[in-house]
Amino acid sequence: VYKRQVYVVCTEGVAELDLQSMHFRTLMTGEVKSVCHHEGVLYIGYRNHVLRKGDAEDVFSPFLSLPDDVTEISAITMASGGGIWLGTAGNGAYMLDDGSMLHIVAEGNITNIYEDSEGSMWIGSWEDGLYCISPEGGTSVFRHDDADMDSITSNFVRCCCEDGSGRIWVGTFTGLDCIDRRTGRISHYAADNSRDDSLSHSSIWCLRRDRQGNIWAGTYFGGVNCFNPEYSVFTRYV
Repeated sequence: VYKRQVYVVCTEGVAELDLQSMHFRTLMTGEVKSVCHHEGVLYIGYRNHVLRKGDAEDVFSPFLSLPDDVTEISAITMASGGGIWLGTAGNGAYMLDDGSMLHIVAEGNITNIYEDSEGSMWIGSWEDGLYCISPEGGTSVFRHDDADMDSITSNFVRCCCEDGSGRIWVGTFTGLDCIDRRTGRISHYAADNSRDDSLSHSSIWCLRRDRQGNIWAGTYFGGVNCFNPEYSVFTRYV
C-alpha cells in the first residue's frame, strides 16, 4: 500500500488499485511473484530479474538480475539502512548492497523477508524454518522440534511482524508464534473451537501491526483476526 494505491500480485501479473476511484489498472502482465514500493519507486520480481518503475513513469526498466538458475523472486524488501533483500523459490535469499551481491541463505524456498526495529532481517521459508540475520551479519535459525516446546510451531513460515514490545510474531502453516527476544521464550497460539476469543484458524497467511499496537492476522480459512497483546484475546472478522 502506498498513499492511495494498493499493489496486487495476480495470477497474470501485477495490478494497481486506486483507493479513491476503486478502479484497477494492470501495470504489467507476466510471471510477477513479488512487489515492493520504496521511496516513490515500485520494484517487482519477474523470473530472475528485478524491474523498477517510478510513480510518474509508465514503463518498468531493468534494475538487477540474479543468477540464471534462479527461476523466481518470491520476496523483495528494501532495508532501512540501504540494500535490497531478495527471496527466491529454491535458491534461498540474496542481499545487494553497495554493488556487492551476497548469497545470505544458500538454499530453500523463501516466503517473506521482514525488517524489525533493530535492523535485523527475518526470513521465512516453506520448509526450513525462520532465519534471523542481525545487522552485524550473525545468523540465528528457528526450526520446529517435537521435543522442544520453545521451538516454532512449524517450519513453514509465511510472515513476521514486530509488536510494540519488540517481540516478533511469526505466522506459520499450523499456528501463530510470538518470539520474546529478551527471554528466548516462544509462545504459541492456535484455533480453539471452544473459545470465541481464540484464533479462528491456525494457518496464518499474513500479519500487520496497526497504530494502536494491535496485531492483525489473515488466516487461511478463518477470515481476519485482530489480536490485542495487552489482554491476549482475538477478535474475529470473518
